[in-house]
Amino acid sequence: MNASSAKTFGIVLVALLALALLWPLKYLFFAPVGVAHGLSAGWHGMHAGNWVWPWVGFAGLFGLLVLGFWIAVLVWVYRDAEKHGMNALLWTAVVFFVHFIGFVIYLLVRTDHPVRAPQAPPASGPIVPTVAAPPGCPKCGKTIDLQHSFCPACGERIKPVCPACGKDVQAGWKACPNCGGSL
Repeated sequence: MNASSAKTFGIVLVALLALALLWPLKYLFFAPVGVAHGLSAGWHGMHAGNWVWPWVGFAGLFGLLVLGFWIAVLVWVYRDAEKHGMNALLWTAVVFFVHFIGFVIYLLVRTDHPVRAPQAPPASGPIVPTVAAPPGCPKCGKTIDLQHSFCPACGERIKPVCPACGKDVQAGWKACPNCGGSL
């Protein structure tokens, strides 16, 4: 589970926990939405022996859709506030408790905060592309080709040679591959 999914899951859990804890105050908090009262009245009517199942089913489905939509709005407000560099928890709480009016206030306030670019993790140092400089003669400094054994400008020997046979060898070799002489 990545960090964004974990935050979303946490927001949904906090919203559901807040709903459960604030259930006794449902008429105060859900008055603009009307979901809690409709579901409560429907369940009481069904248990009293009245046949209101189609209405309870519709009200329950509508209530769940509204609740799901409102949780989606809360998640969106949280993510959007983080993206704009605002206090995400504060704005999510404002929208949760003040409902539509809080959402409109959030939309008005967020226009003053530009979207922040995502921060890349800091590198250990500046990345500078390196281009290999052309090889130069150790004596005169003129540019030479890697296949040359001698500098064409001054005649200085560029590559090491075997002292026994005079063939080119590479630095770090212990023996000449041509004659087997020790280097």
